[in-house]
Amino acid sequence: MILKKKYLILIVLLVVIIFTVVYKTINKPLYGNDQNSIIEVINSNELYKGKTINILDIKDFGDHRVVAFLSNDAPSVIEFRRDKNMNYKSTLSETWPNDNLSNFIINNLEKEDYLVVLSVKNQYSDINEFSFKANEDEYEVFFDTNNPNVQWTKLKKSIDGSYSFEWYYSAD
Repeated sequence: MILKKKYLILIVLLVVIIFTVVYKTINKPLYGNDQNSIIEVINSNELYKGKTINILDIKDFGDHRVVAFLSNDAPSVIEFRRDKNMNYKSTLSETWPNDNLSNFIINNLEKEDYLVVLSVKNQYSDINEFSFKANEDEYEVFFDTNNPNVQWTKLKKSIDGSYSFEWYYSAD
């Protein structure tokens, strides 16, 4: 009788251990710590399921990671924030499925005295340069090739946190 109770306890303990291992494996959080895990995070988002993902650039700004990519050739961005365990957790993503060139404002760089305009173009865009005005400052953006490309433009932070943009595009 005592032997049966020991076996029963052992079986229950093994079931609990197996359940715990399986549960942790299935519910493992995804982080954007490297390119492969970034692609996993992107693919786990309903917005990008079943789409072709092409990472164009990854840039870190302190604890903030910004990834420029194409989702089925649509300019896209995903942002991550590093947590206390040094893992990058996804905070937001954005895509413009009907555009060949898109500009994304990256403005929550807490420790920086600037914000960034991220310009992402796909291979179908015939715009290789453009300019824009942010408040009273003028900026020019030049793309290296007719292939998918990314340009990062640093803007001075405005005193009151507001911005007014004017965009000027010219096609080849």
